[in-house]
Amino acid sequence: MEQNTSNSNYIEETISLSRVNLYSAIIFLPIIVVLILPYYFEWGLSISDFNPFGISSSLIFLLFIIIGMFLHEFLHAITWLIGSDLKWEEIQFGIKWKAMSPYVHCSSPMRVSNYRTGILMPFLVGILPYLFGLFWGRIWFTLYGMLFVISAMGDFLSLTMLMKYKKQDLVKDHPDKIGFYIIKKGKKNGKNSRD
Repeated sequence: MEQNTSNSNYIEETISLSRVNLYSAIIFLPIIVVLILPYYFEWGLSISDFNPFGISSSLIFLLFIIIGMFLHEFLHAITWLIGSDLKWEEIQFGIKWKAMSPYVHCSSPMRVSNYRTGILMPFLVGILPYLFGLFWGRIWFTLYGMLFVISAMGDFLSLTMLMKYKKQDLVKDHPDKIGFYIIKKGKKNGKNSRD
């Protein structure tokens, strides 16, 4: 994790994609084990569970993964909007074609507390399907939920970087990197400073 304080008004907190991937790789197996064991002890596992309807179920699963990726980003945006005086035009959606991944970016500062909530909300895309699959014995929902819990590693790391800042501080989404700028409470940044 990198911190840059060259601008007195901004503290840059970023993490490289390679480090996100490294952390994801380190915790991948432990998370898989922790999440799959409850399902295994409750319902058991067999090869037939993973493809009960042939190729059609795999295509449907893939479609729902794509939908979930966009829903993940939308939940970031809608939470940021609801908890602040941001306007819709301050939110930009796009696709990082090299990573084949959608993204959302907010061009204006908001309170750290609101940014944290916006980071946490998309975990529902993973947690809710996982719990549904666990309680009703649906392996596809369980796998779907596990996938989106693991894919939220970048969000989780951003959340840990925010822990040392006060909820009243302002945070501005970084336009190019995984991370953000912190504007300490009391610093002014035009109309976007929120008290």
